[in-house]
Amino acid sequence: MTVPHRAALVVVAAFSLACATRGAVAGSEGTPEPVISTGDELIDAMHARYAGRYLRTLSFLQNNTLYQASGGEQKTQWLEHLSVPGRLRIDYLPLANHSGVMYEGGRVHVFDNGKRIQTQPGVNPLLVLGFDVYAQPPATTSRVLDSLGFDLGIIRNGEWQGRPVHIVGTPQENNTTNQFWVDAERLVFVRMFQRNPAGTVVTEYRFDRYTDFGGVPIAIEVLMLRNGRPYFKEEYTNVRVNIPVPDAVFDPEHWVEAQPKLTPPSLDGAAWPTSASDSGSRPTPATRR
Repeated sequence: MTVPHRAALVVVAAFSLACATRGAVAGSEGTPEPVISTGDELIDAMHARYAGRYLRTLSFLQNNTLYQASGGEQKTQWLEHLSVPGRLRIDYLPLANHSGVMYEGGRVHVFDNGKRIQTQPGVNPLLVLGFDVYAQPPATTSRVLDSLGFDLGIIRNGEWQGRPVHIVGTPQENNTTNQFWVDAERLVFVRMFQRNPAGTVVTEYRFDRYTDFGGVPIAIEVLMLRNGRPYFKEEYTNVRVNIPVPDAVFDPEHWVEAQPKLTPPSLDGAAWPTSASDSGSRPTPATRR
């Protein structure tokens, strides 16, 4: 997933997460879909779809492409661990640098060379809509999204990539208002627009290539665009669900000693890479709080 870079708080894509199957299962055969007329009702329906059977943890290796203004590309890799709801750890490779970002308890911590250089309140909306919505009370999700500037009282129907979607936050078509899009049949988050406080940058996120892992749909490709231009792409590999992850992994006081290793087996039995390309630059989107 996308994250902050040193002093700048970022939420690029997050949580951050080939296409064996394209999507989530629709409602049980013969069960009518709920009528959805508000953002709150949509959040209720998303939560109900996987109630009691959603994943608890998620781990993956993330391959990043940063699209530079000059036309070039820069490749990096991150190791990510997620515990729903609300906890995400991102380690920038190579792991020996002990650099990365952690979300926990409504805060975001930034680490550089093993030292915590920043802590401040922060919520990753991609984590909320892509994962937490299925694992926490709907009222909690609604409260968080409202605090992030999404108007849950406004909803309309639309289409995205040939599929019907619910669009929350804007009554008419525009790409400048804070809004999120949810597949109307699969009830998975597929698109978001967010404008920075100054109104100068609109960031778009696309969750794509939903793949089934143990009955749970996970987007294994995320694309971020800034003012309509592709800026950052994430591709998730070696995805593992419900593997025990110690609580210490998400404790900022134990960032270095609890660092996960890069050697556990993947789902197909292959070993994870033991080295990675230079960590390079991290994306630095504008602060969005």
